[in-house]
Amino acid sequence: GQTVSGSVSDKAGNTTNATSAPIKIDRTAPSTDVSAPTGRVNSSVEVTLTPHDALSGVDGTYYSVAVPAEQSGTQVALTTEGTHTIAYRSTDKAGNSEAAQTVTVEIDKSDPTISHTLTPAANPNGWNNTDVTVTFTCDDQATLSGIASCTAPQPVTTEGADQAVIGTATDRAGNTASNRASVSLDKTKPTITG
Repeated sequence: GQTVSGSVSDKAGNTTNATSAPIKIDRTAPSTDVSAPTGRVNSSVEVTLTPHDALSGVDGTYYSVAVPAEQSGTQVALTTEGTHTIAYRSTDKAGNSEAAQTVTVEIDKSDPTISHTLTPAANPNGWNNTDVTVTFTCDDQATLSGIASCTAPQPVTTEGADQAVIGTATDRAGNTASNRASVSLDKTKPTITG
């Protein structure tokens, strides 16, 4: 809404004034805020892009996800596992374009795996006659988030049949899996009479 005024005078002293039509000048590119989770998540994600322009106004917002073709919009739905990098920018009605920004979202929906071993192993009858250590082995696919925690080795020293020892694996996205070990321990010698 800026205007310019001018005047002209002739040699006889006559003067005429004029004011230009409103002039609109916008040399500032818009900006775009992004709402996306930080760190790894274990569910589908919808990323929201919020553009701002205080002068001419936003003309459009554009994004791309792992492909060169841009799409127009402010909502980006991510449903598949993996690392997703979103490039985004906005333009205004004066033709200014924001430099491309990026945000990365990591999705891991798969549970980790967990297994166990007994040391020493049980005899053919499924029993041990000395203390047993249950060791859990946890893993997560290489392309996913990786293991955050795995139950430490658990000693079993109390006699009894089918004693349950539970291990839990948790990945960095918060997915969990559990594994049950069963230990039968008899450290008492039998008796014999004759």
